[in-house]
Amino acid sequence: NDLVRICYPCARPLHQRQWDQWICGDRHRRSAIRRLAILSEVESSFRNRRPLLPQKDLWGYQQLFNDIQTDGFVTAEDLVNNDLCDPDGVQQSIALLDVRGDGKLDQQSFLVLVCPSQYRIPDMAGLSELRNALGDWVSALTTLERQLATLTDEEIMAEEMLGTSLLKPCPDSEIIRLRSAFCLLDTEGVERISLQQLRRADLFRAADAAFFLRHIDVEDAEGVSWRAFVEAVCFSRGWRPPKQVYVDWVLAGGGEWKRGEKGIPIVRREKTVM
Repeated sequence: NDLVRICYPCARPLHQRQWDQWICGDRHRRSAIRRLAILSEVESSFRNRRPLLPQKDLWGYQQLFNDIQTDGFVTAEDLVNNDLCDPDGVQQSIALLDVRGDGKLDQQSFLVLVCPSQYRIPDMAGLSELRNALGDWVSALTTLERQLATLTDEEIMAEEMLGTSLLKPCPDSEIIRLRSAFCLLDTEGVERISLQQLRRADLFRAADAAFFLRHIDVEDAEGVSWRAFVEAVCFSRGWRPPKQVYVDWVLAGGGEWKRGEKGIPIVRREKTVM
């Protein structure tokens, strides 16, 4: 505002507000360009998967884990004593993979930690559906940032309104598949997948996972909630995200869909965790 008054002493408050809007829009666009560059790298590393760790090396790491583990877990001391981690960074390395929060790693987390960066370990059983869902989500985020970096606010709003109105409802079978994929990592039933669980499943590199969680619209940027997951994946796959009450109804076994006064099914069932 001071710069505007100096350069344009006859400018009115209306002109100053317009100037502020231009500056704010330019800052948002520059920020979107920076985020787009990072998201493009995340999408590339997610889609262009690294080759599998050679089987002989995998067996070697599994045998090493069996040699140093105690009751199925390894500690920071075990990693440092066997020259697998630097003493200064071992706690940070464990924190990124410590699902239980007790400072110990199981075999899956251990393999992710020691696997060379140019390779990946074999996927956990049933992980393909979750990987595909998260991959679609990352692609949708990349597309959104590309729009923010190239389109005007009016063009973005017009596309969002048109796109949402043309989306078809998400099929019930897709809701069930997404729930099964989500529960593969949400083993505690807390309706949330943490950063450590994403890393333990080797779905993201450490930096990529942290950036992804900071970028998406979640409450604490420390994990992915079930609600945010089903909404984002449905939208990224071209379906209209379902209401939470309908999701609960589908997961409870379905039946005849009858709406009450507030859109709540009259026929209620116990919610089942898949």
